[in-house]
Amino acid sequence: MSLKKYMAIDLFLMLLILILLEAASAFAFGMFNTEAYVLTHVMTITFLVMMRWGKFSLIHAFAGGIVYSIVYGGTVQNFAIYAIGNLGIAVSLLIFLKFGKERVRLSKMLTIIYCGVGYLGINLSRTLIAFILLREPLLTTLTSFLTTDILSFIITVLAIFIAKRQKGLFHDQKDYLVKLSEEEKLRGK
Repeated sequence: MSLKKYMAIDLFLMLLILILLEAASAFAFGMFNTEAYVLTHVMTITFLVMMRWGKFSLIHAFAGGIVYSIVYGGTVQNFAIYAIGNLGIAVSLLIFLKFGKERVRLSKMLTIIYCGVGYLGINLSRTLIAFILLREPLLTTLTSFLTTDILSFIITVLAIFIAKRQKGLFHDQKDYLVKLSEEEKLRGK
């Protein structure tokens, strides 16, 4: 199988997982009729895909915002706030530029920074879009987004640490496939 085909299948499967998790979480949390906290899997899946395929993860961030808005019955403004706002996670790509994917993958502290920067990026982006579209007060809106997403952030960090322990899951896939190929060649000799 070619790398492009493998990547397309992987991206599709991760998107499908994201859609199913978002829908299930929204319906489960909807039963409690509370907005104090929201459980979204956008950050978790996007961070995994970002490690695996880099900028292609932004598809998942955007799609996650659309799914979130659909399942919560959002307005047109909600679609913009969440779908476009989720693209703020792209700031975590800068962590890769500064330290490299391998260092982020291996370092506990850099992994937390990677997730934290994305969490802040998403919520700052959503805040700015809410301000532009709805004239929502900046500080109040930012505080609201940060607090409603804190549970998702904590679960994301825990999930990423679990993923780091699984062989090949939280790994740049090009590098991982090259490593597997080299190991296979060595075993074949």
